Amino acid sequence: MKIAKYKHYIKNKDSEVRPKSLRAANSLFTELLNYGIIADDEVLARISRLKPKKALKICQEIASEYTVGALNPPLFKNWEERTFFSTEEFCIQIFGYVFQIGGNDLEDPEFSRNLLKNIDFKKFKALSLATDEEVKEYATNLFNANVSQDKTTSEKLIKAAKYLDFKFLGEIKSDEARIAALIGLSKDNDLLACLNHLKCKPADVLRFAATKNDFSLVKLPADVKYAHLSWGERIASLKFLQQFDFEYLSEGMSMNRAAWNRYFNHVHLLSQKGFPNRFRDICVAYYTANGNRLDNAGVFADDIKKLVKSKIVEVTNGGTLAFRNFASRMQSAIEAQDIDEIQALGEKRPNYILRNLTSVANGITTKSNKKFSKFVKSLLKDASPDVLFSILSIDVTAKWRIIDVKGDTRVEPANYNPVIGDIQKDIELEIYSRWGYPGKVEVQNALKDSIIPFLAKNTNLARGTKFKVEKKDFLYLYVHWIQGDQRTDIDHSFLTFDKNWNSGMVNFRNQSNGYIAQSGDITSAPAPNGATEYGQIKLNSIPKGIKYIVPVINSWTGNSFDDNKEVWAGFWASDEKVFTLDRKHNTYKLDQPAKANIPFVFEVDNSEILLLDINMRDGGAGSNAGQYVEVVKNVISATQTKNYISIGKIAKMLSGGKDEVSFTITNKAENNNEITPENLFSLFSE
Repeated sequence: MKIAKYKHYIKNKDSEVRPKSLRAANSLFTELLNYGIIADDEVLARISRLKPKKALKICQEIASEYTVGALNPPLFKNWEERTFFSTEEFCIQIFGYVFQIGGNDLEDPEFSRNLLKNIDFKKFKALSLATDEEVKEYATNLFNANVSQDKTTSEKLIKAAKYLDFKFLGEIKSDEARIAALIGLSKDNDLLACLNHLKCKPADVLRFAATKNDFSLVKLPADVKYAHLSWGERIASLKFLQQFDFEYLSEGMSMNRAAWNRYFNHVHLLSQKGFPNRFRDICVAYYTANGNRLDNAGVFADDIKKLVKSKIVEVTNGGTLAFRNFASRMQSAIEAQDIDEIQALGEKRPNYILRNLTSVANGITTKSNKKFSKFVKSLLKDASPDVLFSILSIDVTAKWRIIDVKGDTRVEPANYNPVIGDIQKDIELEIYSRWGYPGKVEVQNALKDSIIPFLAKNTNLARGTKFKVEKKDFLYLYVHWIQGDQRTDIDHSFLTFDKNWNSGMVNFRNQSNGYIAQSGDITSAPAPNGATEYGQIKLNSIPKGIKYIVPVINSWTGNSFDDNKEVWAGFWASDEKVFTLDRKHNTYKLDQPAKANIPFVFEVDNSEILLLDINMRDGGAGSNAGQYVEVVKNVISATQTKNYISIGKIAKMLSGGKDEVSFTITNKAENNNEITPENLFSLFSE
């Protein structure tokens, strides 16, 4: 597998040299010499230990990469009897005369080394074996790249996974990329081992069965048709599902129920002899999820009665079964202000309590505050840094709060329970206990109020980050995108507000208001160049009284941003009258499953850009900027009052009581006692 020019990865097989494979390796070596390339010993050694068919295939792939065609092993053997030779083959003949080599020499393990003794090949390019570190980096970048999963990309990922060992593939975030890895990796490995190694989700067994013949079914449409599964694949898939508990399986089955029903019918879950006993938890979850009746449960009746008693399953008035997911049971406990039930559920999923602390705290009465605070404190030792900092960023006195849920930003009245303030104090102690230093942590003055980069949600910028706009004639705010398989029309508009929140709008229908000029309407952005829409703001012409200028980006065609190969917003202050696109500008990725985004706001009085990061999943599709006026007002208010974790604050949390300086946070680290903001994440590695 090629990971870079002249750099290839070949699996290391612990076996003896195979004569036919050795011949293929030496043929490749000679073929490459003709093109000024030397394959190193390790490449040849690994090829020679593969099975002959595999060795020949790899040799042909490498040869086709750097030469005019595939290998031709008989080039030397009995070549005198041939009647036609290409120019390249005549060159190989010359190699044969000059170095006195023949066809039988290709079976000599010392062939390449003996040949290299006869001439100085210093000017030749080296074809080398990639190191494990290089392959790991290549695989990580390949399988976690933010690109649309078209047919070409999926085939590339599947092919790469076929060549890779387990050690090079870890957890993969994208469903499409993970399934491509699963398909490729399972060609030569046990399916159950692959599912576990890639940390697959329950729905991935459905995706695997759907995409074996047609990768376009990876999103599991309701009418999905599954490919034939061998007996071994069926057993491996069900064994994988059996590893999850009833609740986790049931929650998974509650999403895309039609696809699950088709899958279980496809593998004959309930009808295959022995399956109901062998895979009992799966069968009970499937039976319950379909709203069947308890009085018809048969062999599953006792299991279901236990679930009803534990309140995980309920029997409706009509006698049918209904699974109550974790969030539903937690919400009931919150509404009932039942601290004992909240704690019992929280012990099962402690991370849920911490990640949803503001909601859960609404179910805690003043009388229960101390008990709840003590319980949450017991959970902190296993919490990740991002969760702890997220809780610290809550301003318990705020009027509004911002909630991000997969491509949707919601602004709601805050109404925070004061108990969160007590928990924040415990978190500061926990942070020092786990990551603190005995001496002081100092910060360069210019960085004290900067927000910690690794706490960003969307890019290297975090919501609430402020940027001073240089004194220039113009400020350009823009969006650039490259569409995927479908045409995407993204519009860039503007909302303006005065101090009384009276609003105005500039868009493709009203392209200028005297101080903002919109570039025009572009309706598609094909690769490779894509398209850009922008607004030019004349900084010296903004009327007095205008307080905020807000860019609004929405998908007119209704595609979500993550359906595109690339979407990003940016801003640029300049004296230039003509806009120039440059990635060196301050840029911000739009990679959420949202259809509208408000990336930032220009605060006119302070001449600052304030990052907002507002995503709207239900935007786009012909919508205009005017519908977001109230959302913008509330988010600006919430963003300005949020308790952001600055570098200065974190330095204070990490500092001990001793006078000496443990290290300094600075823009430019010049020794081991200094660290830059971009590397602060390394302080919190577990």
